[in-house]
Amino acid sequence: MSTQQEATIHRILLLTVWREEAENWRFLVEDPRSGRRKGFAGVVALVEGLLELVVGEEQTSAPEDKQDI
Repeated sequence: MSTQQEATIHRILLLTVWREEAENWRFLVEDPRSGRRKGFAGVVALVEGLLELVVGEEQTSAPEDKQDI
């Protein structure tokens, strides 16, 4: 795959956000293509999870080797 093609790789994720209590937000990230889902109990956990996903993809060279969430 060329460098230009690698730069255009993208992922679509569905983010669901809801509040369980006055100050407790919950987040659910879903890959609509694979159906895999992962929940997070706060904003910090959500951002850390998304960073892990992005960094993991940057370290993978071939798109077919990428892991879904």
